[in-house]
Amino acid sequence: MRIFILFLWAFWAHAQTYQIYLPHFTSKAGQWQTTLSLVNPTLITQAVSVQAFDMQGQSQEPITIFIPPNGAMTGWVADLLPNLAFERGWLSIRSDSAHILGTVQFTETQAHGSTTLPLSAAPAQDLLLARLQTSEDWQSGLSIVNPGGDVAHISAVLRNQSGAIVSSQLFELAGYAKRVDMLQALTNAEELPAETSLQLHSDRPILAFGLSFATGNTQIVAVPAHPFEPGTEASSLNTLLKVNLAQELKKNPTFPSLYLGVAQTQGNYQFYAADGLQNPQTAVAAMPEDGLRLASVTKTFTAALILRLQEEGLLNIEQNVADFLSPETLTGLHEFQGVDYGNQITIHQLLNHTSGLGDHFFDGDENHNGTPDLIEILLSEPNTFWTPQMVLDYARNFTQSVGVPGSGFHYTDLGYVLLGLIIEQITHTSLTEAYHDWILDPLEMDHTWMEFRETPRSVLAHTFIGELDISEFTSVSSDWAGGGLVSTASDLCRFLKALLSGTFFKSDATLAQMLNSVESDSLGYYGLGIEILPTEYGTFIGHTGFSGAFMFYWVERDAVLAGSTNQTEANIEQVVIQLAKPLAGFWRETQTPVLEQDTVLAHNIPFGTISRSGEGVTVVFESGSGSSKEAWSPVLRQVADWAPVFAYDRAGLGDTPFFGQERTASVVVEELRALLAQAQVKPPYLLVGHSMGGLFMNYFARTYPQEVAGLVLVDASHPLQIEAQCAAQPEFCLPDGWWADLPEPVRSEIRDFERSGQQVLAAGAFPVIPLSVITAGQDLQPFWATLQEDLANMTDSARHVTDPKSGHFVQADNPSVVSAEIYRVLQKAQAIQ
Repeated sequence: MRIFILFLWAFWAHAQTYQIYLPHFTSKAGQWQTTLSLVNPTLITQAVSVQAFDMQGQSQEPITIFIPPNGAMTGWVADLLPNLAFERGWLSIRSDSAHILGTVQFTETQAHGSTTLPLSAAPAQDLLLARLQTSEDWQSGLSIVNPGGDVAHISAVLRNQSGAIVSSQLFELAGYAKRVDMLQALTNAEELPAETSLQLHSDRPILAFGLSFATGNTQIVAVPAHPFEPGTEASSLNTLLKVNLAQELKKNPTFPSLYLGVAQTQGNYQFYAADGLQNPQTAVAAMPEDGLRLASVTKTFTAALILRLQEEGLLNIEQNVADFLSPETLTGLHEFQGVDYGNQITIHQLLNHTSGLGDHFFDGDENHNGTPDLIEILLSEPNTFWTPQMVLDYARNFTQSVGVPGSGFHYTDLGYVLLGLIIEQITHTSLTEAYHDWILDPLEMDHTWMEFRETPRSVLAHTFIGELDISEFTSVSSDWAGGGLVSTASDLCRFLKALLSGTFFKSDATLAQMLNSVESDSLGYYGLGIEILPTEYGTFIGHTGFSGAFMFYWVERDAVLAGSTNQTEANIEQVVIQLAKPLAGFWRETQTPVLEQDTVLAHNIPFGTISRSGEGVTVVFESGSGSSKEAWSPVLRQVADWAPVFAYDRAGLGDTPFFGQERTASVVVEELRALLAQAQVKPPYLLVGHSMGGLFMNYFARTYPQEVAGLVLVDASHPLQIEAQCAAQPEFCLPDGWWADLPEPVRSEIRDFERSGQQVLAAGAFPVIPLSVITAGQDLQPFWATLQEDLANMTDSARHVTDPKSGHFVQADNPSVVSAEIYRVLQKAQAIQ
């Protein structure tokens, strides 16, 4: 029976619970008392459960109070809860009746000032405290409670009576926790008007109320918080983003300004804002429409243009660069160990930085002073206009190559100078004109332009290297096809939406080719002019620039983020994550897919499953020995944002019973295929297997290649693992060894392991499908590393990723790495189909 039917039965089997809240109590001895009054207006006795939480969200055991018909209960909180272990906190009050009412009275026991207000009936995401007083005679404070278990991201916006913002602050409140502050401390305002209103916006329902205190506490005025509907311009998300933007700028005083654009590829939401100064010298405020130097974000444009030329049949990225550029251009640019490789570089290698070329911008530091040689020249000669030929001449004389073409990743701007020359050679136009003809004009990016090479289309925001303003430096012209564009946050969002939603390229296969990545030297991955960054919050796809510019797509939230810090000395990736945090909370409720649990009968076995159906390739998860489907939980929810998913418990694991059946790979795979058919999950499948589950999925892919679109192996077992492990760890193979006391289903899988391995090897060659092998890097044993490498060698096009942060359960230690590989394999699979 489906899980939601069980939930429905449970709902009717038990009485509904109603809840009211006391957002604050204090029982500070000799100074404050909190009096709670509860009224039962019904005709039957009501049992009321009262539970106290402290400031950090820790709770005490609830007590039960019985209130007679039409009766009431009144008392000090300290007396009602005799075992109360803390002086300040809040109360959750539950009953089976919707009619229980209550009030709270706060009394200052020395001055005898007091006030009363009703208990809160329902939390809300948008709360307004209408009149908070601040003067020589009055001070105001407030209490904010998060009555739910998830962290709440809250913005506090203080306005004067004219509606102008006096101060704003963004903060987090842990689950069940509470914050009490005086108004000035909460908002960090240096000076407050006599009367203000406070708007609280949260991604989670919260509770709040305020108190205004006369001098000496002789008089206290309660200020209840009222739920309200914010207008379009002041919506909760917009406010959170604006406050967060201002707060991030405040945390980074070297940033002259901070720009942010947010959009959805599958929705209509758009947000553009700027904070700080567009020109600090003249104190001109930053505006969302200001132009931003993109620096290396330009590389994504250059790569996209190259791929469009390929779609038109004007080039193939596997061609040699020498097919388009003269020997005079290439000679001497790529000399490594006495050999000139200039005529052996492919366009593909230039796009993904595997050409072996050095980087003329950042590789050289002859003075060993920490500043690259070319950067020193550009700063010391700011009025020099650099042509591409000047860049090549400099690189030819001063830049060392790092390897032969195809030998590995090394980030280099030099390769993108060559790509710009190829574009000009093929289009018979300048690079500037080509950008407009192929990208900017078709996408109506009216505020994007090539600096120094055409008329500006927007006011340029000032850019800094530390404290040095380089906005007037003509020498920045050296950053050409690898970094010469200027754009706005709005135009960048427009471009990345078109690129990743499939409307820019003619074929989805081209986008998949662009996202086919290699491991970069920054713990991420690099495709063709595009970065893929796994983070603890999910996967970000896009690019950053030396200028502080950024353009990313957050896969799990369908969010495009673009903007700039305009400061080269910035940890851009961390800034982007901080700016994106409000989206994680705000869109969590509406964006997180519903995963449906079920019990499906196949081969006369009732299998426990969890899935999300949908169109396209379904991602099917197989757990390791002894692990249930719950082992995939972090990854399941990430992947389910953008693909159908299916996970299950093998016989004897999790919710599925065991009937003593054989546990070889062939049996497990036939059970899984029958289960998928019974659950009406149709092929093709993208298979994901962890540990022994990887062995089973390997067999599935070899035996039924027509049903499999791709395979991701997560620290997976090798068919010859037993032999290798016995040689490396003899104690592993002792009779009745470490596994003898394990549950029978697990022992059966281990006992049948060698037969399963033989079945995999006998099933034939590994099919031509996308393959990614993820290896746990913590405590990596040599024999295991060899086996993992052998799995990656099953196909020439496989990716092998070793994650140094993870133990054997990579999906738990670093789920975003697994999600990123699934996404990459899925893109390849869809392109092939």
